[in-house]
Amino acid sequence: MARPKAFDQAQVLDRAVELFWRKGYHATSIQDVVENLGINRASLYDTFGDKHTLYIKSLERYRTDQSQAMIRFLQGPGKPLDKIRILLATTAKATLQDQDLKGCFLVNATMELINTDQDVAAIVASNQSEMEHALEKTVQEGQDLGDIDDALDPRAVAAYLFSQLNCLRMMGKMQAAENVLANVISISLKTLL
Repeated sequence: MARPKAFDQAQVLDRAVELFWRKGYHATSIQDVVENLGINRASLYDTFGDKHTLYIKSLERYRTDQSQAMIRFLQGPGKPLDKIRILLATTAKATLQDQDLKGCFLVNATMELINTDQDVAAIVASNQSEMEHALEKTVQEGQDLGDIDDALDPRAVAAYLFSQLNCLRMMGKMQAAENVLANVISISLKTLL
């Protein structure tokens, strides 16, 4: 009979997200994983597989927590232009509060691994597709209300807004000032009018 796990898998996975988000894949050793997750190697391999599998599970968990929350917000109540403004402002605020300069785990994974890791590339591509689809629908709703310029291509605007969200997080890693991020948001919003 198998012994029950002596740890909470969700908590351990949350710690793995933080570790990989802060250090990246290549800079994180198995010893780092064992020490930071508080489990032994046998439990690590038995529960999560190898380091790569744990990394992919961590990236998927981050995506579920972060990107899916953004998508739910965009699909929720409120005026479309206000939702876009809030999403940009919330991203900038998170950037400014990021004392560890971690940026966005998905952006970090893209920069580190997209050209060499098909699993990461698939997660990143799926995330981009879902985010842009939600943004496109929001832009179309704003156009229907007359709040967003209806001459703009909603799909192109969605790709632009997605890139701006990622840019705001990257600028945080470079310690951009609050007024710089505010200017990026202001100009981004003006392009929609």
